[in-house]
Amino acid sequence: MRPGLLALSAVCFLAVPAVAQPPAAGPDIPLPMLTAPADGTFQNTITNAIAEDPGTGPRAWASIEYLRWWITNSNSPELIQTVPSDQVVLSGTGNLPPGAAQRFFPSDRDVQFGAFNGIRPTIGFTTDSIGFEISGFWLDQKSVTGAVASDGTPFAVAQQYTAAGSNRVISLFASLAGQYSGGAQASTDVRLWGFDANVRTPTYRMLADWNHCLVGFRYFNLEENLNVGSNATIPSGGRFVIEDSIRTRNEFYGGQVGLASRYGGLERGFGLDGLFKMAVGGVRQHADLNGSNTAISPTGERDSVPGGLYVQPSNAGTYERTKVAMLVEYNLNLTYNFNPNWQFVVGYSINYLTSAVRPAELIDPVLNDSRIRYVATPSSSDADSPRFTWRASDFWTQGVNVGLRFQY
Repeated sequence: MRPGLLALSAVCFLAVPAVAQPPAAGPDIPLPMLTAPADGTFQNTITNAIAEDPGTGPRAWASIEYLRWWITNSNSPELIQTVPSDQVVLSGTGNLPPGAAQRFFPSDRDVQFGAFNGIRPTIGFTTDSIGFEISGFWLDQKSVTGAVASDGTPFAVAQQYTAAGSNRVISLFASLAGQYSGGAQASTDVRLWGFDANVRTPTYRMLADWNHCLVGFRYFNLEENLNVGSNATIPSGGRFVIEDSIRTRNEFYGGQVGLASRYGGLERGFGLDGLFKMAVGGVRQHADLNGSNTAISPTGERDSVPGGLYVQPSNAGTYERTKVAMLVEYNLNLTYNFNPNWQFVVGYSINYLTSAVRPAELIDPVLNDSRIRYVATPSSSDADSPRFTWRASDFWTQGVNVGLRFQY
């Protein structure tokens, strides 16, 4: 509380007993009299005490921020390999000495997308009692690709899987010295955007110049595609083309609550902004798996059948489900007011989603290769694999934001 309010409370505390209790028997002692100063100071103290209400901050504002964000890496099996020619054993049976195959894509255990560029516009207004704000963000589409080809020297190109019948780790060659030439390629891309709309209510200032409680709606969209393929050409001119495609989409819808705080008013100088939002709702998860292999004769005739390598008829198709999830957002900004209307903002943002489906994580590396027509020496098995299994993990974005805000 302000010192004026404390003074008023003390006066009231002392004055009430004086009125409620008669003076003790004894000499007549005149009671002190409280009089209002002629300059109106006492009246101003009362007015200020009554006016100790929640601060509203700016009445209206609009901002645009540049985002430099990173996202969670995606776990992935070893999709493309290179094998030194002198390490290839038994002319392409896939039996390799331990450590002979070298990971080509992804280059590490995870698919790493690096930094994304994006924007985040916000617009809002408030009165003494209620306000409204809408904000959204968009990140540019980011892709990671890898392609390699050879005639089998100085290295062969292969794709790896585990044979269901024998449980052996197999390298399926797309190029092999003296037998066929070819290569493999893979690409994965991601798109991310979202928005939220909130009713804002000014609340007590506590340690900030103003605080707003938020109640609203949140939407968050994450889409990813993974494409993997290989091709091989035999000396006669015939070709074999193998293609796998896995697409996923995560759409979060939820109700949201939060708190926005600012330290540093409209006057010139530095300040701090803090924003916390928590949404609870459902994330609709969608997965679409397709695969094919095509034999092309030297004369150009094509024979295509369903089933690539990692996507076979046993796991191909479209799948959907909805999971209960939570989305949390934190923002902390350092601000500088050039004047009461223009403010510079630089800070850190993080978004955390508790459940997301990623394409590479849906790959089942165990295959019944006896059902794959282009495998020369398959293992004997009646397993119905690969299989589709939902696999979800948490997902976050984090990074820096820089922008300008207009307010009045």
